[in-house]
Amino acid sequence: MAELYGKYTHDLPTDIVHRLMSTRTDAPWTRMNLILSPPGGMSSTMTVSAPQSPKSQGLSPLVPPSPCTVPYPASPPSPELRPASHLPGASKEKEDNSGAPQTAPGTQQPPQSDNHLRADRKDSVELQTELVDADIAIAIAMVGKMKGVSDMKERLKVEELEENIEELKGVAQDVFPALVFTVIVSSVLLFIFLLRLYIRWGAECPSKNRMDGKTVIVTGANTGLGKATAVELAKRGARVYLACRDKVKGEAVARGIRKKTGNQNVFAARLDLASLRSIKEFADDFIQNEAKLHVLINNAAYLGPKAATDDGFERSLGVNHLGHAYLTLLLMDKLKKCAPSRVINVVSDSYVRAKIDFDDLPLARGYDPYSAYARSKLAQTVFNLECHRHFFSGCVWNFAVHPGTPGVCAGACCTDLLRNYPGMYGNLLRVAARVLFKSPEEGCQTIVYCAVADGLRDFSGKLFANCKVVKLNEVARDKQLGKRLWNTTLHLCGLENEFFTYPDDEEAAQPTENGSQVISTESPITAESDPGVTGPEKRTAAQAPTPTSS
Repeated sequence: MAELYGKYTHDLPTDIVHRLMSTRTDAPWTRMNLILSPPGGMSSTMTVSAPQSPKSQGLSPLVPPSPCTVPYPASPPSPELRPASHLPGASKEKEDNSGAPQTAPGTQQPPQSDNHLRADRKDSVELQTELVDADIAIAIAMVGKMKGVSDMKERLKVEELEENIEELKGVAQDVFPALVFTVIVSSVLLFIFLLRLYIRWGAECPSKNRMDGKTVIVTGANTGLGKATAVELAKRGARVYLACRDKVKGEAVARGIRKKTGNQNVFAARLDLASLRSIKEFADDFIQNEAKLHVLINNAAYLGPKAATDDGFERSLGVNHLGHAYLTLLLMDKLKKCAPSRVINVVSDSYVRAKIDFDDLPLARGYDPYSAYARSKLAQTVFNLECHRHFFSGCVWNFAVHPGTPGVCAGACCTDLLRNYPGMYGNLLRVAARVLFKSPEEGCQTIVYCAVADGLRDFSGKLFANCKVVKLNEVARDKQLGKRLWNTTLHLCGLENEFFTYPDDEEAAQPTENGSQVISTESPITAESDPGVTGPEKRTAAQAPTPTSS
């Protein structure tokens, strides 16, 4: 029977075998032992002993004890055995036993015949077979049930996984637009941050020189760069004049600076660079009331829609270039008397994208605010170099200053310069200026450096940015452009009879028999900034030459 049992149960799990064993306490076998001896801890064997008949029936064993080995995983046998009277065949066995005559204890049972013994053995075999079949049926049912449960669990896991995947897809579809938006916004903010670092990078004025006893004029000083420059110079003890178009606003700013710095030598004066008459009045009043002038800072500027000055000039050119040129020339004698003195012209690197058409100074052929502004800054840069050539011998040093970062348009400083820029583009520029551009306090550092630093004599006529010399573009070093601009400026300002003008022909520059005038314009300009000048240069011209017309 052990062989039969092992034949049907060698694929059953160990716990099922244990449960089968525990349900058969009245089976005709005596024991079923599980010997767990896994070799190397990897497997184990189950040894089932052959069944024996109970002594109460007086039956001899049907099969000699012989173990059958079935490989199963190691599992301890159940210590408790339960009766299996509910199995088929158990009731029949009890009835057969109950029907037999009972003998009293201590009496000897009469001998039985061979036929009777063979019948008992046959019944016993049939009973054992039925019991084994029942046990195997139960085991198979239990295994099938377990496999069904296992399959159901697997299906549930697969369904749950599919549901999770679908849910993740739904979440991804919902989150993806927000994720893309977040990435785009983050990239834009990072770009703006890096661009802001680049644009706002600058150097603080390294010079700590004081300006005690020195007089400074700052145009457009009621706001922006002019105001910041005036504050810095007032802190250093300078006597500062705020040249503003609106004197009331200028007085208010002057009071604020005096209160902030403790310097009481801060004054406001009216100066409208769009009017040659106003410039003349300011210069005459200053020359009459002030004995000295050490630094002139031409800072005021106009950028906006097309307009004209009081004298009929295009406003950007009239304010940014002609007005400052006229003021500089009127105050030149005062600057020479206080030599060494300095003239600082606040320009922009936008000049590299401009050109000057002397046949269309009013820009009648077409007007663009930025192009007009760039043209005026080119004129201012070229005129700065011409002033160096003419007045360096009188110890008047001229410097052009770009307050922003080189390569960035419109000065790259957040000032009121953009307040008149028209259209939607103007609105965008004003918003960008607040975020990206330098503050006036940062932009004025190079202006202050050129006003107070020592050792700048050899850099007269050069362009400065971030407290360093920047190479001038070729268009600004064009001598023919400089000569024509110089003559045109003097003519438009009515000063051609008071200053030297270039003759139309080089032969007219030769000395005459009646007399000649020699103008020394010794210049330290190197070949890098002005390749046409290699040393001291002398120009001769007839006294009171005929002015050239533009």
